[in-house]
Amino acid sequence: MRSRRPPRWLTVLLYHRVMPRQGDGFDLDRAVIDSRPDTFERQMRFVASACTPIDLTQLLGFLRGEAGLPDNPVLVTFDDGYRDNCEHALPILRRHGIRGLFFIASSYVGERRLFWWDRIAYMVRQSQVRVAQLDYPTRLVLRVGEEPGQVARMVLKIVKTCRGLDLDRFLGELGRALGVPWDDALERRLVEQTIMTWDDVRALHAAGMDIGSHTRTHRVLDTVEPGELAAELAQSRADIERAIGAKVTSLSYPVGRPIRRLPMIERAVRDAGYEVGFSVEARANVLSRAALDPLNVTRMPVDGTLSPHRLAALLAAPELSGVA
Repeated sequence: MRSRRPPRWLTVLLYHRVMPRQGDGFDLDRAVIDSRPDTFERQMRFVASACTPIDLTQLLGFLRGEAGLPDNPVLVTFDDGYRDNCEHALPILRRHGIRGLFFIASSYVGERRLFWWDRIAYMVRQSQVRVAQLDYPTRLVLRVGEEPGQVARMVLKIVKTCRGLDLDRFLGELGRALGVPWDDALERRLVEQTIMTWDDVRALHAAGMDIGSHTRTHRVLDTVEPGELAAELAQSRADIERAIGAKVTSLSYPVGRPIRRLPMIERAVRDAGYEVGFSVEARANVLSRAALDPLNVTRMPVDGTLSPHRLAALLAAPELSGVA
């Protein structure tokens, strides 16, 4: 269907983790497991056969007015820097001739720290207390024994919305309130199982994949203090460029929140040297230079609830998802 229609849309797909089904002992954030390897294989086979996979260079050429895009373009992207991207997603992408774009949250790779959302999931799942109280950044009662899922969502919301939050202090106080021990040895073990090393990032780049920035600490940009925003953006770009020896021009916004109508943040993104920025709005993009804002390219999230038939329908008829 899509191959027989005029090329009016650019669809950008977003993944986080591609990994086999996990049992009850998996204590990290399950919400970022978007696909199993066999499902991802079927999805990429469809993208390669029914659409035209593009890479970052082609998108930048279009945005700069230097070249057009092929019919039915689809860009495949990944956020965060999970090791399973190398183990499971990369071989499948290469098998189908797809050049993915991987956005790296650089401080977690470089400092070997566990992503804050995974640490929160771990502490909530490991907690043995029924009720806990947080006093920072505001007083909050957590009824862990009754509503662990709701508690995790409440805690995540604090990190995503609280401006100027001292994240290390918050995570430390959360662990103590939940009665969950945390030390460097435990964190190192979880990190080595979960997060890419710089060698992994270099291997992705050497395999023909594109690498972009996902900021340094994965804090939602409009919660970062203005005096810290420039460093959050520019240092991540510098970290990655130093690691792979290539220029970084693309950025994906943490939690996918668009920066449209946030002029201070848009200016900071441009000043940090980025040419294209990606949000998450479950929409395709109108394929027009006049309509496509380089700093607000929308991405369609793919998760475990999206069936292969539904994904095929959204790729064939992007208007089913709404068009930005």
